[in-house]
Amino acid sequence: MLKVSSAFVLIAAIAGLPQQLKAESAAAGVKIKAATSAYADLDFEKALGLMQQAEREEGNSRDQLISIYQIEGLCLGALGRYDQAHSAFFKLLALEPAFRLGADVSPRVRKPFDELQKLNPRRLEVQSIPPAGAFKGESVGLTFEVVADPAKMLRSVKIWYKSGGQKEYKSVRAPIRGKGRHMINLPAPAFTGAKGKLSWYALAEGEHFSKLRQFGDSRHPANIEIVERAERQVAGSMPWYKQWWVWTIIGGIAVAGATTAAVLTTRTVNGGPFDFAVDFSTTP
Repeated sequence: MLKVSSAFVLIAAIAGLPQQLKAESAAAGVKIKAATSAYADLDFEKALGLMQQAEREEGNSRDQLISIYQIEGLCLGALGRYDQAHSAFFKLLALEPAFRLGADVSPRVRKPFDELQKLNPRRLEVQSIPPAGAFKGESVGLTFEVVADPAKMLRSVKIWYKSGGQKEYKSVRAPIRGKGRHMINLPAPAFTGAKGKLSWYALAEGEHFSKLRQFGDSRHPANIEIVERAERQVAGSMPWYKQWWVWTIIGGIAVAGATTAAVLTTRTVNGGPFDFAVDFSTTP
């Protein structure tokens, strides 16, 4: 009975995982399936070995990683190797804090998971901070901020990009580890004319180029406007004392001052305060 129910809960949990980052490692998929079967047969050593092999395959999807860390943690818990089970479950919860084990998992096996869950570990969180725009002929800087990486899983970011009439995306990969902001420069976009756009999407990766966090895809890229530098003249590029709005305000104040002086010199006040309003616009 234990054998059947454990297998059912495990497979049901895997089937119900969020469908994100779907591109999977075929080699890892075969090993995960075999490990699930070995776990159902209570062959924990075999299942653990298969999962460790699957973890080393390149290109694991997020769903595959969740399956791997779940089965590794269960096997290690069943074998009484609680420190290692704790590490596997920690990675699992960093990817999916809402994950829960099946109710039929014995207290002895699930103990490391339950201890971690009470600590409410943070989710792995990476944010992209693209520039508002960029200039023709100049490189484009994309910033990625690591807000939280509790299990220290991040290793790199891969960016796909294209500009102008380019049909195929090019790609670049850069290391990214540790909290804080990391800027990655892309080559100057190539296009004709005064304006254009740079289309891009990216992937935050873990060990063996596993897929941890996705930013768009080839069908839904982010776009950055590219213009000639001369077209993006901002007010701050001219000394403040030469700006039209400064002299408009000063002129308005001067007029208001003259008006106020006129009011003060021509109005009779009978020992009490009075109110007056001064309106001026910064619109040229």
